[in-house]
This record gives sequence, C-alpha cells and structure tokens, in this order.
Amino acid sequence: MPPRSYIIAAVMLGALVGVSFFLTLGFSMTVWSWMFSIAACILGVAGALQTASGLGAPRWIGVALASPGLVWAVGNLHE
Repeated sequence: MPPRSYIIAAVMLGALVGVSFFLTLGFSMTVWSWMFSIAACILGVAGALQTASGLGAPRWIGVALASPGLVWAVGNLHE
C-alpha cells in the first residue's frame, strides 16, 4: 500500500481533472499549475518528516528538513 501522502496527492490531482472540465482554458491551466505545486509541497514535507522518523532522528530534525516546503507554502498563501 502506498503512503497516505501519495494517496492524498492522487485524489487531489484526480479532483483537479474533474473540476478542470468545467473551467475555461486559461483558468484551468492556472489551477493545474497550483495543484501540482501544492502536491509537490505535500509530498516533500511529508517525505522529510517520515524520513526523519524512519531513521529514528528527533522530531526537530524532521521539521528542519521540511522547513523549506513549509516556508514556500506560507509564502504563497500570504501572496
């Protein structure tokens, strides 16, 4: 069974395909690019946290490895 973050990303991208059928071409391309960026951020942050916990490292190391993805997400939400 794939990790939960992969399943979440696949469901989100599948929902994007379903929603983009009803959108105009320009807006649909914008939504696609944002959804791929969001999916990559989720996979990167979840992967960093799971890697750190799988290696038996303290939690702060996982947060430190995931911090670039978290900073990117917060910066884009702020815009």
